[in-house]
Amino acid sequence: MITSMFNLQHLKLIYVHRNLREIETLIKDLKTLKLLVLISKSSEHRFQLNLESGSLIKLNFVNFYLNCIRLRKLQGLIKLRYLKITNYVGEGVNGEELREEFGEFGWAVKITRRNVVCSKV
Repeated sequence: MITSMFNLQHLKLIYVHRNLREIETLIKDLKTLKLLVLISKSSEHRFQLNLESGSLIKLNFVNFYLNCIRLRKLQGLIKLRYLKITNYVGEGVNGEELREEFGEFGWAVKITRRNVVCSKV
């Protein structure tokens, strides 16, 4: 399947927790992937992917709990410059603490009503 999509640059995936390894392998093998959108059908409170990619620049999470996304799990994304978390569930999350945590990893954070937009400084 990967060989037929060798030049794929944009990909939207439905995030299903039981398919973690397949998603990790797919992302790692798509050498030209620039944009990835992970969509959870319901509010997802688990994110255990260890993503690796040398080409991914933009990543968008849709319907995830804000406190489940940890930047250390995204360190394998060498060129990642833009992270967007859309339609998030922010229960138990302090905006200032979130800014500090992301700032430690070199990210600027803008929080709006239903989006968190982060960019690499």
